[in-house]
Order: sequence, then C-alpha cells, then structure tokens
Amino acid sequence: MSSGMSGAISGRREQHLEPGGDGDLSQERWVDRFALRVAMLDDMPHSLDVLIRAACVLWPVSSVVGTEVVADAEYRAGRRR
Repeated sequence: MSSGMSGAISGRREQHLEPGGDGDLSQERWVDRFALRVAMLDDMPHSLDVLIRAACVLWPVSSVVGTEVVADAEYRAGRRR
C-alpha cells in the first residue's frame, strides 16, 4: 500500500478536522467525492474500490466535514509515514 493513504485503510483516523460545507451531501455523494479527491491527490495507486471502502468507514464520523478536508488529511497522514 502506498504511503499516500492512511486513516480508514490503516485503522487510524485524523482527529484534527474542521467542519466543512459537505454536511448536506448524501452518503453516496460524499463517498464518491472523497474517493475522487484521494485519487487525484495520490495519483491512483489504490483501486477505486479500496478508496470507496475507506470513505464508507469514514462516513459515520466525518460526513459533516468537507470531503476535501477529510481526503487531504487522510493523504497527509499517509505521507508522514
């Protein structure tokens, strides 16, 4: 697994997220936006299925936070390893 993805895949979650403007998105739309953002940041080393599963894990605790904020935090956390 690439160092670019962490949190939901490794079981570690970023705790310092600021609320964003995506709280009104459906789960399906939030998951899609998260997966696409991480794919753009990480140059797609993970399959889309892996990114979608990661987003589904994050949805219950992160759905009120902007998808870009969560995706960026997941990406940065993975890059630090």
